[in-house]
Amino acid sequence: MLLLLHACVTPSFEASFAASEALDTVGVVSWTSAEPAESWVEFGPDASYGFRTRSEATLTEAHEVVVAGLPAGTSWHWRAVSKLGDEEQVSADAVVETSGSPFDLPALTSTVTEAAPMGWVLGGILQSDQAHVVMFDAAGRYAWWRAVEADHTTGGARPSRDGTGVYYASYHSDRTLDDSTLTYSSWDQTVIRTVQLEQGHHDFAELPEGIVAYVRKDEREVNGVPVVGDAIWELDLASGESREVWNTWNFLGDPDPAAIDDTGFYVQGIDWTHVNTLDYVQARDAYLVSSRNLARVWLIDRSSGEVRWTLGEGQDFALGGGTWFEKQHSPELTESGILVFDNTQTGQWSRVVEYTLDESAMTAEQVWEYRGNGDSWALMMGDVHRFEDGSTLANWGFGGSVTQLSPAGAELWRVNLELGATLTFADPVERPGGPVP
Repeated sequence: MLLLLHACVTPSFEASFAASEALDTVGVVSWTSAEPAESWVEFGPDASYGFRTRSEATLTEAHEVVVAGLPAGTSWHWRAVSKLGDEEQVSADAVVETSGSPFDLPALTSTVTEAAPMGWVLGGILQSDQAHVVMFDAAGRYAWWRAVEADHTTGGARPSRDGTGVYYASYHSDRTLDDSTLTYSSWDQTVIRTVQLEQGHHDFAELPEGIVAYVRKDEREVNGVPVVGDAIWELDLASGESREVWNTWNFLGDPDPAAIDDTGFYVQGIDWTHVNTLDYVQARDAYLVSSRNLARVWLIDRSSGEVRWTLGEGQDFALGGGTWFEKQHSPELTESGILVFDNTQTGQWSRVVEYTLDESAMTAEQVWEYRGNGDSWALMMGDVHRFEDGSTLANWGFGGSVTQLSPAGAELWRVNLELGATLTFADPVERPGGPVP
């Protein structure tokens, strides 16, 4: 890595950049302000920057801020900023040059429109021989990566709520062993915490108070036939105590094993409900849960474990227009309704679909869908997120690409993965880096 200093108008202090030994796309910027101040680092492809880290949590004079998201094999500008009252003081503009990404990551290609915003996507990449947790930008450049344990696949991967690192879940590839793990890694690759998620699979959610919720297998016998349902459990990271919030057996009752369309996902028994996504909705203190096999989405009260409503064909909402989803992933509530990645059973295309929801009248209406180029079918996986500006991030799972769409539905950028690679979950990252953990 090469570090260059550029002239800057009236710099107020000196700052230094120390690259991580494990990954030089991550570094720590250090400086001292004249008095305790709110501080952060601005960075970008040129001296206009365009990105910034989170601010430090407390006002201090000595500052250490992690910068993450520098693309591999590029030169990026940065400067430190301290805010004293209404005045912002800055360091001189500097340039950091990063080395290339490792050869064992799948190649990424990108198509970007002129007006495309440049952010980052964090997720898990599956290949035949190795899984990784990665972060890349809209230009298809890797900015962070970490190999998952051999013979393991990765489920969800998300930036921590405080911005200091990444949480990711992994479990044994053939699902024969109960060795599901949640790892918390700082941006500089230091493993801060590793905990076992008993019978965990697919997805998890970090709650504000040091609680992690996760999807858990719940295997039982029905008429002598092993059937795998699902449950939502919470784990207190500080105490290690856990509790069950909800399970499919208590809510749905025993299924008829002969009527289940088994995916063969589990060797332990028939795959009944196949919960594939868990999202914590803080404003409602509730969990949004997706059951792929039943084509249902549940909103579950966190405290009581009661299901507030069920979305899907023949469930609580009457559909006034459009069509319901099938084999779906990653529902996300919006201000007026819900987004869903609808895998469908067409074998030809998948779609991002949006419904408005009237929870008083219990009616739903499809108001928007996007099918990509018409042949983007995701047999498995898939993800969708809505940004504050109304644009949408769509991960096409087994379709091998991820896109950002304008509020009008125009494609702003598309990153394609090398043939044979799959992006499992995809979370947008707007401000990678922040205070040193």
